[in-house]
Amino acid sequence: MLNIIFVNKLLGMRTLKELRTEKGLRQADIAELLKISVPQVSNYESGISLPTLEEMIILERHFGKRINWLDDRTRAERDTVVQSLIELYERYPLEAVSEFAGRMYRRERHPDKMILTYALAVTDDVEPLLPIELNGRCKDCDE
Repeated sequence: MLNIIFVNKLLGMRTLKELRTEKGLRQADIAELLKISVPQVSNYESGISLPTLEEMIILERHFGKRINWLDDRTRAERDTVVQSLIELYERYPLEAVSEFAGRMYRRERHPDKMILTYALAVTDDVEPLLPIELNGRCKDCDE
């Protein structure tokens, strides 16, 4: 399997840090652009956290290029997650599924697997042992 970072380089995608340093900008300049703290910019550059979608769009427009957001998933892995989310969106309200996906990415070690587990539970019409319920209530706590 090809190294994702190498493929991104072939496609001309650069990291935020690479683009920033090529333009001679400081992290403080990016922080001012986004109206965030300098440590937050450092977290974005190191992959500790991701910018919001709005911030990603602002940065890509500012640099005039797509940015490699240090996502090491393969195209097939991303496609699997997207298909799982589509299956959930087809059955549940968009807001609920979006909130669920965000929560999984903030809390879980393997959010992609969790999302796939829930999507399979919906499409297979089975009663799997889910780690948490979609509504956030304990399955065994119902009377």
